[in-house]
Amino acid sequence: GQNPVTGVSLRQIRMYCQWRSLRDGLPWRLPTAGEWEKAARGADGRSFPWGEVWEPTFCRCVESPEGGAPGAVGSTHDVSVYGVHDLAGGVREWTRTEHPRDPRRRVIKGGGFLSAKPECHLGAATFRRMDQGAMDLGFRLALDAPAILD
Repeated sequence: GQNPVTGVSLRQIRMYCQWRSLRDGLPWRLPTAGEWEKAARGADGRSFPWGEVWEPTFCRCVESPEGGAPGAVGSTHDVSVYGVHDLAGGVREWTRTEHPRDPRRRVIKGGGFLSAKPECHLGAATFRRMDQGAMDLGFRLALDAPAILD
């Protein structure tokens, strides 16, 4: 109940967004890679949600004491200046941003419980085919500001 949803394809996430949008009356969607990175890095462009110095005990990654295992959302010091949790560790996350040369692939942001320091850096990105989930790949939802201001 407290662990993030993982192993889902982009199609499954889109179906969930449609269902959730109908349920809530709000246009839920995946964030773009740029939106994800802004939420993670803050206005000062930090390397990790907590600052510039790598500290594996602050997130859930392969180098942390609990390394290699998923954990409850929000259970670490992995929090951005905007209050967004689990960006450097926890699970890697789908974005809606396409690969620049292959529209069947999407940008993946963030580190996961199987990630090492290079993947946990907030500027890092990988790519994945839309139909492929992974045990350390999840998602978070976003809304456009006008949707929540109305």
